Amino acid sequence: MPLFAIDKRDLSERPKGRGTTFRIDPWSGCATAYHVVEELLEVKDGAPALREHVRLIALELEGIPYGAPAIRPEQWRNFEGMFAVSGVKSEVGRAPELRNVTELASLRIARSAGATGPGLYLGLDLRRWSPSVGDRVTAFGFADLDVGADGEGSDDLRPISQDVYGSSATITDIEPADPARGRPWPFFRVDRDWPGGMSGGPVVNSSRHVIGIVSTGISFAATGSAVFFSGSSAPETLFPHVDPGAPGQIYCWGGFGADGVVAMIAPTRDALMTMDGSTELQDVGPMSYNTNTGDYICL
Repeated sequence: MPLFAIDKRDLSERPKGRGTTFRIDPWSGCATAYHVVEELLEVKDGAPALREHVRLIALELEGIPYGAPAIRPEQWRNFEGMFAVSGVKSEVGRAPELRNVTELASLRIARSAGATGPGLYLGLDLRRWSPSVGDRVTAFGFADLDVGADGEGSDDLRPISQDVYGSSATITDIEPADPARGRPWPFFRVDRDWPGGMSGGPVVNSSRHVIGIVSTGISFAATGSAVFFSGSSAPETLFPHVDPGAPGQIYCWGGFGADGVVAMIAPTRDALMTMDGSTELQDVGPMSYNTNTGDYICL
């Protein structure tokens, strides 16, 4: 989904494109690159929080739209909260400043009011895949999001451009995590430019699992970079619903029907027990579950 920011101090301004985010569980969990939202954050109670005058929203169009379709109000998805690990720099006489230390952010973005049942999401591989020079990966995102034909994106009357873009590339260089470095997170470089707007988008390996997130692109050098999950423990902290040992599976509560098949899932037991049809369940319990294959592991 493309991410946009609105300045609540002037609601007459059109939304400004920020980057890409994607769903990582069937409910509201999403992932993006930290720098996509960094300028919108401030320190509040010692932690990063969205600035008071900013509203963050995502645009989610169902199906495969063509041309310039009209955008319905319910297709704007509300930002409900975020979690990120940030460094905080404090100096006497100056406001505290945030420091990007993981290049990852976990967002909660509501589904539409009419959505029912588990939603679609991308499967993450947090542990099993590690990068090697020569590996092929593919990144997806909204390249040059919200940039007009003149390259400036200044025309408030033009349609919002949100074409999804895919780019396959070869890994050319790998940098492990290094706390002493200005960019301390683990990342790899590729031989393709991943343009602005793709930042925060998923990077997929040959097994079709998301193994990292687009971080930067350098057009004049025709290179891009991505933070990869297996290089640190930060992703397991930021994305707690993702089973780190089973790509594509999520931690949840599941309910079994009379036939012994998983009939419904929810993020918590309380949520499961309030769903329609929960009174007909024969058993419930925590599990690791794949909504695409139906595979599960009882916990």
